[in-house]
Amino acid sequence: MMKRAFVLLTVIIALLCPTTVVFAQRARRPAGTVSLPYNISDSQGNQWTIYQNAMLQQRGNMPIFSQGAMLMVNGDQINSNTNRATRDDKTGELVFDGFNINGVNVTRRVLVRPDAGYVRYIDVFKNLQPQAQSLNVQLQTRVNFGVINTQNLADPSNAENSLAWIAQTQANRAAIVISAGKGTKHAMTFMQQNDQNLGQADLPLTLPPSKEVAVMTVYATAASIDAGTQFVTSLKDNDLLKDCSIEIRREIVNFNTTESFVGDREILRGTSNDVIELRGGNPNGALDQLHGTLKDPSFTVHTFYGDVTLPADHVVGMISIGQFRPRQLMVTSDGQVFGGQLAKATVTLELFNGQTADVPLAQIARFGYRKRPNEPENTDLSALPVRPMVLLRSGDRIAIAAPDGPIAFLSRYGALSLPTRSISAVSFQSDENSVHTLYLTDGSHLSGLLQMQQLTVQLAGTGSATQPAATQPETSASQTVTIPIAAIARLQLTAMPGELDDQTPTLQLSNNDLLVGRIDGDLKVDTAFDTLNVPGSEVHTLNHARDAGSDVQILMWDQTRLSGSINAVEIPFKLVGGTTISAPVALIDAYTQPQPQASAAMKQQIQATVKDLAADDWKQREKAEAALVAMGTAVVPELKQLEPAQPPEAQERIEAVVRKLTDKKKSAGAAGGGDAPVLPQD
Repeated sequence: MMKRAFVLLTVIIALLCPTTVVFAQRARRPAGTVSLPYNISDSQGNQWTIYQNAMLQQRGNMPIFSQGAMLMVNGDQINSNTNRATRDDKTGELVFDGFNINGVNVTRRVLVRPDAGYVRYIDVFKNLQPQAQSLNVQLQTRVNFGVINTQNLADPSNAENSLAWIAQTQANRAAIVISAGKGTKHAMTFMQQNDQNLGQADLPLTLPPSKEVAVMTVYATAASIDAGTQFVTSLKDNDLLKDCSIEIRREIVNFNTTESFVGDREILRGTSNDVIELRGGNPNGALDQLHGTLKDPSFTVHTFYGDVTLPADHVVGMISIGQFRPRQLMVTSDGQVFGGQLAKATVTLELFNGQTADVPLAQIARFGYRKRPNEPENTDLSALPVRPMVLLRSGDRIAIAAPDGPIAFLSRYGALSLPTRSISAVSFQSDENSVHTLYLTDGSHLSGLLQMQQLTVQLAGTGSATQPAATQPETSASQTVTIPIAAIARLQLTAMPGELDDQTPTLQLSNNDLLVGRIDGDLKVDTAFDTLNVPGSEVHTLNHARDAGSDVQILMWDQTRLSGSINAVEIPFKLVGGTTISAPVALIDAYTQPQPQASAAMKQQIQATVKDLAADDWKQREKAEAALVAMGTAVVPELKQLEPAQPPEAQERIEAVVRKLTDKKKSAGAAGGGDAPVLPQD
């Protein structure tokens, strides 16, 4: 009887509530998808429409954007036939994927912020190839009503970069396209096209093999150019990115997106108050926060290399990592990170009502100080000036005084003793090999092992007082600490050298080492007809001959080409930094000396001709200059050595010869040819 009554009640509910059945049927649609075009209105009365290829358009009474965010890659516009996009449940973004252009996968992530009145685009480019690719990314925007005035808003930290393009229309409203963040190194170039209603942003990109790079742009409207300028300058990068995943945020190249991160962890900062964020939180995932003023005058951290005391005015925040026995990362304003256990078990916070609370450290996820008056708006820790620093595998970044003595390094070329002034960095972990990599200031890099079990250095930086663990406190900021080599990820002494120019002599080896310098001494080459003594300073290129075993092919300064085997196991090689090493012949891939020295006979002829540049007869001077040009680019190194000792007119003519030969070499290189030098005359 009870069963029959239950069935009857179920039927009655189904008949009286048909919407319940319809709701259940609709719920079966694929979760996280939306139909296109997608329409949404913002707080300013604008209606934004997003189409199949993620292009945007405005509708309504005052639609300023006719077409926006039209993406082209290397001149090809992306297209899509699907009428659906995916919604990211965590960020609320519309995700358009499946675009593939010449081995590059493109994903467009679109977020409409109705409360703030703008649309944010993040275009992610993934290289599907095993080699690097170069892209030219273009984003076009077309506006309605006719453009009467435009302004490229300059970056206050770099006037050559533009933050945004603002276009005033005849409808008394302005279109805004934000294409770069303040202080970025990769700003897009925005230009107005011949069609006055069309603007285009360009950005060349280099995609590493199998890696991703992202570009962010923002679209909005304002009442005028001045109002648009105010909108752009008041918009904070952190507000733009607060609902963007950490993984994608780190891939964006045209905004400073990593300034608030230590590794993958975000540094908490307050706006007008200091903030403590507690562990646990609400069921929806939001963490409880306490606002007020942090009152601790300093923080002492117990580290495995000693106790470090940091003044509070040098600290920007703390991040607690670990679940069962948390470890604290203290971040300073000069980019240092100290990890360990805080000596004090509580953090003192003064609340708005004047009450002081001692918050247990075990309950704190992180805390952060408000922005200080003298603190720059963008504090990108990775962009701070490079100075001697030790980076630990645990995440610590410790400023040090550069070691005084030489550093012993065991390489394939023997044991090397290198002065610290010649070393840029030592990497102790690499994806390419299991040994250490030494980077020199001259651009060389070689693999091997640092011959020490621990590194003893002096702390420097923060103005902090430091003290050795388990000893009496001391206030010296130059405390000596000892760090095990196994705990170090990287030792950084100076800024890494830039890209080598085409005039730099290099030796590339088969183990991926690169040595910057020149062959030091003579080579004995066994050829098919004789053993030749080849001065290393006269070698232009040296390569292993293809399919010829250990044989090499040598190109001399005068275009003489010879093949044979080097009658030695190693060749002497002098680095630009001054160190001489022995390079194994079997490991040589290629040696290139763009400016080889001429032979002794040619040098004598050059010196005699240079004397005529100061002759009394102008015809003789003209003839000497023409003769030097005819000798070819091989005379350039010798001319540069002779120039300082010459009279003024001879110096001017030498400079003219060098310019002509340099321009000639560039033209010949572009055409795939070269000049043949004139041989010395008897």
